[in-house]
Amino acid sequence: MQNLATADAVITDAQVRAILDELNAGDAGLHDLDRWAARSACKPDRVIVGPDITYVRLAGRAEHGGPVILMYVEQAWEQATRKPASPRVHDIGRHRAQRRSPVAGPSSLSTSRADHEAQLARTMAELLGPPSIA
Repeated sequence: MQNLATADAVITDAQVRAILDELNAGDAGLHDLDRWAARSACKPDRVIVGPDITYVRLAGRAEHGGPVILMYVEQAWEQATRKPASPRVHDIGRHRAQRRSPVAGPSSLSTSRADHEAQLARTMAELLGPPSIA
């Protein structure tokens, strides 16, 4: 059996599924983690226990990069998934200029400000009624 207790070991998706199947096969919840860790080649690197959820980071890294994080929530073990990262903006000045440019399209700042001012004028007209001439 491969020793996965090192930080540079790669843990495959199949291994993660097998670990989850093993943990979910028991009915003792968090106590199953202790039993599993005692006999498994893959060891927990860090465990964070909360009132409603427990996170376990395994020693090693996922085959796609990053850590393997399991969580125990609602009496079941599952793999925590990361949200896709938002694209990085390398030139923040250019990014801001494009956002403010009227050429940027209907969602640009200048268009939305004009829309906002028009909506405000309509709302004020409704609230105040027609102008009265004294």
